[in-house]
Amino acid sequence: MGGRGSSTTVNNGYSSFSQLKNTLSKKYGITNPDDFSDVDIKALSETMQGFEDVLKDFGAEEVFQGLYVDENTREDGSYGFGNLSLSKKKLRNYNRGDKELKQEHANRWSSTDSFKGLGAHEGAHAVEYYLTRKSKAFKTDKERNLAAAKNKIANDIVNEAVRRIKKTPYGKGKSTNELLSSISLYAGEKKVEAFAEGIANYKIKGKKGNPLGREIYNVTKKYLKG
Repeated sequence: MGGRGSSTTVNNGYSSFSQLKNTLSKKYGITNPDDFSDVDIKALSETMQGFEDVLKDFGAEEVFQGLYVDENTREDGSYGFGNLSLSKKKLRNYNRGDKELKQEHANRWSSTDSFKGLGAHEGAHAVEYYLTRKSKAFKTDKERNLAAAKNKIANDIVNEAVRRIKKTPYGKGKSTNELLSSISLYAGEKKVEAFAEGIANYKIKGKKGNPLGREIYNVTKKYLKG
């Protein structure tokens, strides 16, 4: 993608709701998504691009189980692990939603300023669940579910990435909180959000993005290989 992350874009976007529904059904087996016909197709398409690109990078498409777009969703999120839940408020008007995302970025709350970045962030949360499911470190479903609830793999990945970055000129002498918050203020709140913000930052900004974000992405790739 020419300096914007390390993978090829999954698709060139969706030009219609019927095209999106067809892909959801044939590729992911999602046959009953929420009605999203009253949102902006460009906004939804770019969000899905970001989400799908991250899943593709880590071979995690199998965890995508449902798409929910409704009025009652107050925040965008990857809930129920593989279920992508999006707020109609942000998606209903492309220009207004885009302005809101750029303002969040300007306020340093978000590491990206686009619908693709929003989708990439949520895709990263789905990838964490995928890695938890595939990990051989957990012997039982109970262990696996507990690890997922505590975001163990995301925390472990971020901890390792921080250890690595502190050995570089960029990270030398900086505290963990300072490094996490350098990605975004949201990343500084919880390591699981630093995990998602870091991957999204690298996917959208590539080598021009945050060094810790790039390191989080690389360590995640390492975990994928076992």
